[in-house]
Amino acid sequence: MPELVSNKGDSAKFISGVVEGFYGRPWTMEQRKILFERMNRFNLSTYVYAPKDDYKHRAYWRSLYNEEESRHLTHLIDVANSFDVKFVYALSPGLDIVYSCEKERAVLRDKLQQVASFGCKYFALLFDDIDVVMVKEDKDTYKSFAEAQVSVTNMVYKWLNNPELFFFCPTEYCSSRAIPNVEESSYLHSIGESLHPDIDVFWTGTKVISKLIDEDSMKVVSEAIKRPPLLWDNIHANDYDQKRLFLGPYSGRDPSIIPHIRGVLTNPNCEFEANFIALHTLASWCKSFIPTTTQSTEDDSIVRIEDNNADQLLTHRIPTVEESQSETKTALANEAEFLERALCDWLIELHRNYTPSVYKFPIPSSKSACPSTPPPPITPTVDNFVNTCKPPLSISTGTAAVVVASTSSQLTSTTFSIDSRSNATAPTDPVASTISDTIEVLASSSSSSDEISRLVIPAMPALNPVEVPLNSLSNAYEVEPMQLEGDEAHDSPPRMSLTPPGGMSSSPPPDIEQCPSQENLMQVDVTDSPPNFRSPLDPSAANSNDVTKDDGLVFNDVQMSETPRTCSPMEDVSDGFQLKEGHKVTLDDLRLLVDLFYLPFEHGGRALQILEECHWLKSNSRLVTKTRKTRLSSGDGHPLSYLCCMRWSLCSKHTYTADDWRERAERFMEWNQSVRTLFDRLSCAPNRAIVFDLYPYIWDIKVTLSLLTAFIKWIDIGYAPLSVNNASTYPGIIYTSCTKPYKDAFMGGEQEPWCFRGGLTGEFQRMLPLDGAQDLFVQRPPNKVTTLVYTVRPYIHADEAEIYQVCRQLCQEYSGRSLGDIPETHPDLIGDLHVGSFLTLSNDLCFVVLGPGDKIVGYGLAASDARKFIKKIQTAWLPEMKSKYPRVEVYSKVDTDVDTDKTVCTAKEFIDEFYETVEVKLTDSVLETYPSVVRVGVLLEVEDTSVAKNLMACLLSALKANGCNGVHCEVSPNEKIAFDLYTFLGLYDIKASCDEGKVIMGRTI
Repeated sequence: MPELVSNKGDSAKFISGVVEGFYGRPWTMEQRKILFERMNRFNLSTYVYAPKDDYKHRAYWRSLYNEEESRHLTHLIDVANSFDVKFVYALSPGLDIVYSCEKERAVLRDKLQQVASFGCKYFALLFDDIDVVMVKEDKDTYKSFAEAQVSVTNMVYKWLNNPELFFFCPTEYCSSRAIPNVEESSYLHSIGESLHPDIDVFWTGTKVISKLIDEDSMKVVSEAIKRPPLLWDNIHANDYDQKRLFLGPYSGRDPSIIPHIRGVLTNPNCEFEANFIALHTLASWCKSFIPTTTQSTEDDSIVRIEDNNADQLLTHRIPTVEESQSETKTALANEAEFLERALCDWLIELHRNYTPSVYKFPIPSSKSACPSTPPPPITPTVDNFVNTCKPPLSISTGTAAVVVASTSSQLTSTTFSIDSRSNATAPTDPVASTISDTIEVLASSSSSSDEISRLVIPAMPALNPVEVPLNSLSNAYEVEPMQLEGDEAHDSPPRMSLTPPGGMSSSPPPDIEQCPSQENLMQVDVTDSPPNFRSPLDPSAANSNDVTKDDGLVFNDVQMSETPRTCSPMEDVSDGFQLKEGHKVTLDDLRLLVDLFYLPFEHGGRALQILEECHWLKSNSRLVTKTRKTRLSSGDGHPLSYLCCMRWSLCSKHTYTADDWRERAERFMEWNQSVRTLFDRLSCAPNRAIVFDLYPYIWDIKVTLSLLTAFIKWIDIGYAPLSVNNASTYPGIIYTSCTKPYKDAFMGGEQEPWCFRGGLTGEFQRMLPLDGAQDLFVQRPPNKVTTLVYTVRPYIHADEAEIYQVCRQLCQEYSGRSLGDIPETHPDLIGDLHVGSFLTLSNDLCFVVLGPGDKIVGYGLAASDARKFIKKIQTAWLPEMKSKYPRVEVYSKVDTDVDTDKTVCTAKEFIDEFYETVEVKLTDSVLETYPSVVRVGVLLEVEDTSVAKNLMACLLSALKANGCNGVHCEVSPNEKIAFDLYTFLGLYDIKASCDEGKVIMGRTI
């Protein structure tokens, strides 16, 4: 092969920008246009079109674009050019190309030449995430896989007349994928020696998602590929975990790498509007650490930056090693400053009135078929975790795995719907939720972080594939906008104005918090230090009507409002919609939001504080636990709690009291309220595009914190047990960022972040003892953006009358008949029959759901030991009820009154049940598996199907804390609504009833 000579010399400019290279739903045309405007504003020069699931980019790369697609792509290239953004068209033929086939090469040439005819000047070929085994024809032609790729790439580069920018993504695109390592990789050395020197090579760092990228690692790869690598940075990519979002700053990249790299392109979050901070801080990083030189003449071939304080033309220049090293010491301080600048500018964007024309709600796009009966949950083990996460096909990925689910896997996705309750379908995915506890399972099998680091972690997460080909260049890609509560359909939703450079107004809306960057979005001088993240919101706004317990906690969570507020985009624009004072998102709200969704290997300061408070409360719950008749103690006389297996009291230097516990519990409640306030304010923000992208994530963490709040309130009442035996049913060490083994593995960066599924929300969920009921955490956000909040809390005696009313209404809804004819002399009859025994004999395991105005709209009741509970009913409850509702009085009236009215007959029907109740006898084996009995009811007026799951999660957490591993309930076959509800909550017919009139449903915890 003749020696290839570079034509770029030493004057090559530093590349910065965005690569749309994630798996999942691609961005829309409208979003890409907004992106180009922002890139121009932020001085980012390059955009790479490479959406993995845009089917003509990868899966159907051979297909030419039709007329409609060509028109859209041409327009997109023109818009990029108008904003001085270099549009790089990337193609991924590596899945099935035959490198040696001339016909394949001709197809590849025709495809790229078609795109070139649209006005595209810059190109890329991507060979990432493909099988490394060549077909026979290629093996006969090429000595190696690298040689085959280089041959095609160099030929394409020549066909396209040596474009100024041409990128190549190798199959070994990070240190962890280099075989055996970067220094000795024959693949990388072949690329370096044979690939045209003017072709830039993508590199993601030491890992697919690298926590840190330093100078030494860049020197090593530069030597191997014979050129500075172009960073494809996945630090903000979230396509591998549907529960995580990354709003933190561009971080972990030492400025000393700049002389050793060609540039940085970030592959950010799938949710477009979640990337404002990622792009803003990347631009700040580039501008602060890359020196500039003054040009006396204008040159269109370089990236230009306009300095608002001078009329000179500035250009990016690759700095010397000495220049970059002088910047390294200030990098961390600058990151905080960069983030603060970005937050100020993002606040301005958030308060702009804007509703996207089309929008796809960010929920999993792939659903599996719904089995008629859900399988029993499987508690994860190291073996089934590894088997579940390994891709069944030999397809690896850049940041995620798009695979077909293995039919041999024991864990399957399930979907349940309650047709009679709601039209919404609620997916439950035990696989996704179980995997969110991966490190807990792995860490529990080892005793140190060193052992964790030696565990074999699966290389890829197993994600659902996209069901149908996606084409973001087609008109058919448009979908209906997400609904807002109270919205009416309108034909022409307002769109954001896209003006060419120089025409974009950056003035903020009136009456929002003033930021130092209002006049210049990128030229900000932040003089104040970052705010103290350790101060929760002032709790002085607590509702004075809250129900309290003596020496206890506030029971009702503080509500932003008793009724939901509607936020119509029609009002935002045409009616001059203005948020009420105190309901606008503030800069401090955004700081909290970023902390909750920070970066792949770390949580923000406030998020860690919330996590630490919750962890401490659980670990020290015995401080407020009531003394039981049966109290087991350790050998030294210290009682053990199921939450306190680490014997903190033996090693702690402090002696804590119940008052200390409650003080910290109130602090946790304040944090919970601050998140709820954030949710409420964000839901009503004028920029609906940002709301739509962030709403599912903040909704999810808000719901999880609400569950923890209910559980902590239950502990505060004193119901957490003190039995040593219960410690074996739920591990005392909870694997979160508050425990050393998990923290070392999570923050170390040695493992890819998809090993820690669920992020901060997953860690909060692990605080609840629901190892075998992870499906309850898989919930679909509401279809409408609403601030309506349902709160779950423990039952108190004052709730009895209202629960009786709910029970009466449910009886009507389930049976389909009116109960208004129950005589006034028996107002409690229905309640006494169905829920009274639980409220009287097992009130420590009862929860209620509060809706608007603190009205009870549902209940969850349980008894931990069904045998003892039935015995108490027979010996105490039924005699009391027979005394309260004498049967003889009813019979005498029926016998003596031929014209007995319907009222008495209906009352007689229910009263007879107290006298004719037949005990459903269950075998010992059934009761060992499902020892507890539950009863759950939620009014049909509650359309949000997640409410029932949240209620069930609280109920099962309390039962699990008491050592219960399974629950059952009795359902009448003719009560289809009740049967569907319990099925939705994960219960199934266990075929244990001998009574044809009853169905016994059960599930494990």
